[in-house]
Order: sequence, then structure tokens, then C-alpha cells
Amino acid sequence: MPESAQRLLSIAEANSDRLVRLVNDILDLEKIESGEMVFRNQMIELNAVAEQALTINQAYGDQYGVRFKLTHQEPGAMVNADRDRLDQVFANLLSNAAKISPRDGDVEVAVSRHNGMIRTAVTDHGPGIPEEFRDRIFEKFTQADSSDARRIKGTGFGLSIVKKIVEQMDGVVGCEPNTSEGTTIYFDLPDSRARDPAGDAHTPGD
Repeated sequence: MPESAQRLLSIAEANSDRLVRLVNDILDLEKIESGEMVFRNQMIELNAVAEQALTINQAYGDQYGVRFKLTHQEPGAMVNADRDRLDQVFANLLSNAAKISPRDGDVEVAVSRHNGMIRTAVTDHGPGIPEEFRDRIFEKFTQADSSDARRIKGTGFGLSIVKKIVEQMDGVVGCEPNTSEGTTIYFDLPDSRARDPAGDAHTPGD
């Protein structure tokens, strides 16, 4: 096949993949907002989930020359959450951090206790989020840098999905600029020690 045809096929494949991700993100948001997404909560050891998420998603980081590292674990960090949705949250946060990180850089994940909650923080060392975008970073279609200089364009739904999933598990999300460079996106979930240990299944709005 001529090189020019191969290049066109590669562009078509990349655009098709991005379209699939966009459709899936829209469907997920619709399910959450309409109350059709089921959350099957159970007691989960968050450190183990974080470790597995880094391993599973490292192949994505490799595409950008970025390493995922678990820099801190919190002993006994148990949360009452849906495992599949947690995996989705980690995948979105890690992919977002990888895309904006410098090549040969690190994305750091830390699990800790914070104000009676279990906090998972994902820190990149990219250019940071402009102050004017910080209040809107979790809204649909919002991207801190939508210019052609981005190495890859996202759908603008990833962080919005993270926010909605975490909120359905009684948690909160937030964004903190670092003192030098980069950004920390975190999500806090209730410490299971203050909750009923029995697992449950519910749909949003129950």
C-alpha cells in the first residue's frame, strides 16, 4: 500500500476511535443523568484498586512516554463503592493526566485520609490549568487548552463523567494547582468506617 494511503488510513482510524470514545462518553452521561446507570456498591480496598488501575492503564501512558506511579498508600483505606465505576474514574483521570504531561514524565497517584474522607489524588507535571478554567474544569465540553497545540484532542467529557460517578458514590471531586507546575485532580469518598459495612446496589436518585 502506498505511504500516502497508509497515512490516510491511520488518520481515519484515529478519527474513528475518537468518535467511538465520544459516543460512549455521551451514552454514559445520559445514563447517569437519567438514573439508568446502576451502581453496585461493595466494600473495596482502595490501595489495591489504585495499584491495579496503574498497571492496567500503563499501556496508555506508554503512548505518551509517561509513567504512572503510586507514591502513597493509606493503610486500611476502605470505601463503599462500585468497582467498575472506580475503574472508569481511574482510567479517565490517568488518561487525562497522560495527555497533558511532558514526555518522559511521571503521573503520581496518592491515597490518603483527608477531613474524614479517603482521598485519591492524581498529579501531573504538565503546563497547569489556567485560573479562569478551574471553576469549569468538570463541566461538559470544557478543556483547559482547546488549541491546535494539544498533542491529542479529547472529547471534553472525561472529567465531567468522573464528577458525576464520584458524586453518585457520595463523594466529591476537586482540582488543585501545584506550586511549581502541573495540576492535582482528586476525588474524595467517605471512609467506610463511618458507613454501614453491608454492600448495596442502587441507581442514581435512590
